[in-house]
Amino acid sequence: MDELRQQLRGIVNNVFRNFLLDTEATNISENGALQLMFDYIFLITVFQDDKKSSIDQKILETLQDKIDPINWSSYEPYLKPSVHKFYIKQSLILGVITSASNETYERARKAMSNQRQGHHNVLPLAAQANRFTLLPIGHLTSSSVRAR
Repeated sequence: MDELRQQLRGIVNNVFRNFLLDTEATNISENGALQLMFDYIFLITVFQDDKKSSIDQKILETLQDKIDPINWSSYEPYLKPSVHKFYIKQSLILGVITSASNETYERARKAMSNQRQGHHNVLPLAAQANRFTLLPIGHLTSSSVRAR
């Protein structure tokens, strides 16, 4: 299984390198570069060894160059934690390929139970506001309506 993961990791690195070296790839948008960065980090995390990380920094730097530096400074702190959360969720599905252990499954169970509903954004902009409670109008009866 380790050999398969190593081959798949090499294929992912080659595909991303070839795509970024292609002259047409220089026209990808900022959102496209951010999505490619998320996908690349996720795929390398899925196919990683337990011992070392094999993220090609040159690929990440090439993608990072396509993102505005001011925007990147706001995205950067949320990218890797979001990839990690997504990896934990998907490790249940990709359990054979990933190097998941019982600890990973326990973290996935806790993450799914602790996650607030409707929180799907990579970059949460504002906390969920509490709703106003209903006014205590009470039940109107036909006799109280006639009295008014």
